[in-house]
Amino acid sequence: MLTGRCEQLKCPKLALKVFGDYSSYSVQLNLPAARQLLHSLHAEHSLSDVMTAASLFPVYNLPSVSEDLVCCALVVDACMRDGSVEALQVGDALLGSLQNLVGKGSGNATFAVSPHPREKAKDKPRVWVIRALEKIDRKQSKRPEGRLPWLEEWRRRNKLLKSTIF
Repeated sequence: MLTGRCEQLKCPKLALKVFGDYSSYSVQLNLPAARQLLHSLHAEHSLSDVMTAASLFPVYNLPSVSEDLVCCALVVDACMRDGSVEALQVGDALLGSLQNLVGKGSGNATFAVSPHPREKAKDKPRVWVIRALEKIDRKQSKRPEGRLPWLEEWRRRNKLLKSTIF
């Protein structure tokens, strides 16, 4: 609830502060909240804020960012958005993990978004992944290395070449 409310109020740094100081606030961070925190930070805040949030994962015994599709996609997107040499190196280092995670979750059923309003909360992480992968694909196409064939294939398999859900 904390990360959701902070995202609504456009103050995700407050959530980052609370989760970053467990001794003062005693608020546990779980995986859905960590995903939402990364989502609320990745597009509009600095890469250092995203990395600070990612550094909390081991503290709260959460899987590594490289082991979770939602988190990995958001961090790679943030790295590519930053565009610095160091950020691109981190993003490039995570691309292999992202490729493996995308391969594990391939198939239309995994990324289909429900038309029912009550299902929207469950669909948010899927939408975040779809959007992040689309941005990664777009940014990667402008780099000297060019597009990532595995990402194009995944988008084709999932019929996401035209941003139909946005």
